[in-house]
Amino acid sequence: MIIAAIDGGGTKVDCIIVTEHGDVLGQGRGGPTNTNFSPAELVIQSLDRAIGQALSHSKIAGSTVGMIVVGSPTSPDVLYGVTTRWFPSARVIVVGEGALALAAGGIFGQGVAVISGTGSMAVARGPFEVTVGGWGTLLGDEGSAYSIGIQALKAVCRAADGRGQETLLTAHIQHWAGIDQIDDLPRFVYGSPEMNRQTIAGLAVIVTKVANKGDGVAQDILIEAGRHLADQANTAIRRVGFHDRFDVVGSGSVLRYNDTVFKEMVDRIHLEYPLAQIHHTYVPPALGGASLALQLLGASSRTLERLVSRNAEDGGTIDC
Repeated sequence: MIIAAIDGGGTKVDCIIVTEHGDVLGQGRGGPTNTNFSPAELVIQSLDRAIGQALSHSKIAGSTVGMIVVGSPTSPDVLYGVTTRWFPSARVIVVGEGALALAAGGIFGQGVAVISGTGSMAVARGPFEVTVGGWGTLLGDEGSAYSIGIQALKAVCRAADGRGQETLLTAHIQHWAGIDQIDDLPRFVYGSPEMNRQTIAGLAVIVTKVANKGDGVAQDILIEAGRHLADQANTAIRRVGFHDRFDVVGSGSVLRYNDTVFKEMVDRIHLEYPLAQIHHTYVPPALGGASLALQLLGASSRTLERLVSRNAEDGGTIDC
């Protein structure tokens, strides 16, 4: 059987197509698929692009796909409309982002996933499932790339006023915005047609670079992000009732590429749950979706391990 898996979010969507033996046939990527923040037309284009690329690289027809696992914050009518058009014969299984993250970390049963990309959330799956966070930019998303970007913008404004410390972020954000002085920042932020969640979330890369140069303001922003993610995780853990040894998977671009945020999160979780086994996964969630599909089909552990080991980014998982 041919399997497809889709992982979507506020910035991008990935599609991967694999065989029942765990061999990757093709992959594709598109834009945002969160219909809470992006219009349906754009989301459909994003899904079409990712699926079309994956099928093109696979050199197969969508009608040959027998199962598809999807994790994406997309309205059901859009999601099912696109997937059934591309994969008319497939069984469509819709799961939460937490399920993809856990599977990417090799966890198919109980465990905790902390996700920090454009947005953020923690999902604990035990006797029942609990989600903490995931409220979006106006209501939550603490510890996310978007939140890091917003805190950076506020920090340079406080510095300009004299209410906050001077920071290297000021020069970097002026360059990012294409402005000569920080007083012009409101015009860019409020008036630029390019300003959206993805653009602001992209500032997290700048904050990380500036923090690595020793800037205290940038470092504090990242440490605070880690604390927020740990708070989400600890709340989810407490609500689901875990106490002793259990697995926690960190997923998403912020945790994947930012050691400061990840370390702070790990330390804060271990303060309350010292036996928690925290895994830093570099396995893309779409690959986790493919693993989940294979597991549902009864694939051997060797097949699952081969799928992950051959396709992990930068070496699989790191245990902490």
